Order: sequence, then C-alpha cells, then structure tokens
Amino acid sequence: MNAIKCIAANIINKLPSVDVICTMPSSDAADKRNGIRMLAEIIADKLAVENGTECLFRTTSRQKSCSGNRDINTHFPTLGVSNKDKLIGKKVLLLDDITTSGSSLQAGSLMLEEAGAGHVIKYALGATVWYGGGNGK
Repeated sequence: MNAIKCIAANIINKLPSVDVICTMPSSDAADKRNGIRMLAEIIADKLAVENGTECLFRTTSRQKSCSGNRDINTHFPTLGVSNKDKLIGKKVLLLDDITTSGSSLQAGSLMLEEAGAGHVIKYALGATVWYGGGNGK
C-alpha cells in the first residue's frame, strides 16, 4: 500500500481536473481489488471527486492484451457499466496500470461515453515497448 500511496503522491498534481475517476478492470473478472483500483480510490479521496472505480467492470475474463488479440472489439463483450448516474454528463478520468496498444482504454472510454459520460480522459501509468521479433527485425 505504501508504494501505491507514493505513486498517488507523484501523479496527483499531473492529473487533469475531473468529476469522476474510473479504472479499467483487470482482464480477470474475479479480480475486484487491485493496485490501479486502490490508486484511483486514494486519488479520488485526495481530490474530493467521485469514486467511480466500480462503474466499469469485466463481465467475463479475457486473455491479457499483452499476450493475445489486441483488437478493440474483443473487449466489448467482456465489459459492463454500472452506476451510470455517476457518469452522466461528467468529465471522467479513466485510469489503467499499463497499456500495450491502447485498445482496452479505448474500449473502456467508448463504454463510459455510451453510458452517458460527457468526456473521458484516458490515462495509463505505463506503456509496454515492443523491441521486435527474435530474428533482429
């Protein structure tokens, strides 16, 4: 938890002004309590904005994008939105721990907008880097 508090302290002043903070759910539908969600809860509390960490959720587990299909359309059947009243017309910050292709953040953003969010800002703490194939290309 100390590491999460340290990350929150380091990024909180870099975040845009928003009404609600949501998170991309884990690829594992059973994983409801993870680091990015704890981080978002801390930030929402410190900034005194709506905690929307439960708004976007996985209905079923999916293969992680880093090792599977990165097509945005593979996310939609596995995502759901709840507590839409927290989102309607609001400026939402959608946090993710890491992004590979951006497809999960894009899918989550579209789902939140479809649920009524006025504007969604996507923010990932990190990005994976692909160095090419094993043959030096």
